[in-house]
Amino acid sequence: MKHTYILFAGITLPHFAMAQGNQGPYINMEVIHICASIGFAALVLGFILAFSRQLLEYRIKNKLTDSGLPEPVITSLLSQDAHSGKFNIAKWAVIFAGLALACTIIYYTMPLGMHSLAILSGCLSASFGAYFLILHKFKQ
Repeated sequence: MKHTYILFAGITLPHFAMAQGNQGPYINMEVIHICASIGFAALVLGFILAFSRQLLEYRIKNKLTDSGLPEPVITSLLSQDAHSGKFNIAKWAVIFAGLALACTIIYYTMPLGMHSLAILSGCLSASFGAYFLILHKFKQ
């Protein structure tokens, strides 16, 4: 609970510390571009890491199978969840579909502003919700 108060204070205090008057509806677009670039780079790098992990696990499993090891030994050496790779691929597909939908909606509702961030966050939350429903459906 203590961390929640510290986090809340850390988020709200810089807003109150700004002693300038109301600047109006001006939004510094450079900040939005930098944040979007960092977020996009994080998503792409996460996708590349997940894809390379899947590929390397597949190659290791094939080499172990070709070497003649029994199947129980291979499963004990590799990850325990056999469906994690499929769900990982589904997660990235749903997230990128949500990003594509958000970018399309933002393009048709120009100019960029706070509503663009709301559209982006809404589409991403909907894509994570869809991923949760996919996980819930297949885990049963």
